[in-house]
Amino acid sequence: MTRHLLYSLSVWLHILGACAWVGSMLFFAAVFVPLLRRPELRAKSHELVRMVAPRFHRLGWISMLVLVLSGLINTRFRISGWVEVLSPGFWTTSFGKILGYKLALVLVVLIATLVHRPPAEDDGTAQDPAALARLEQHRRKASYLGRLVMLLSLVILLLAVALVRGPFW
Repeated sequence: MTRHLLYSLSVWLHILGACAWVGSMLFFAAVFVPLLRRPELRAKSHELVRMVAPRFHRLGWISMLVLVLSGLINTRFRISGWVEVLSPGFWTTSFGKILGYKLALVLVVLIATLVHRPPAEDDGTAQDPAALARLEQHRRKASYLGRLVMLLSLVILLLAVALVRGPFW
């Protein structure tokens, strides 16, 4: 396999991973959640989320793995060697700065994604007012965290474009 073909395949996988990662979040926010708010589905919303969440999380983690691995490969093709990354001068270049910002945001997104989990006891049958209040508070926090992850992921996409096209600011 030629070097150019391997790089092209890695870039394609990176774009595919980004499409799956961001696309699934956009679908969830723009289609699935509004659908769950419809009065006729409100009673079934907990069940539907429990059915969809495992697949959604699996797709997310597979996408993230593809993104990290292909990102490492892509970076290796764009630099002269890993020793270059260890050089302080690398991080003062436009490429190094943008890569640093992108990697920092990827780390934040990874951590936030690890934290962003639905409550295990949320089976939709809780009757205790205190338990219902805790579940609602958890749902609200999860919603805000999900929005933050999506926003940061969109910024990461913007930085990815800047990496290959150069800074546009």
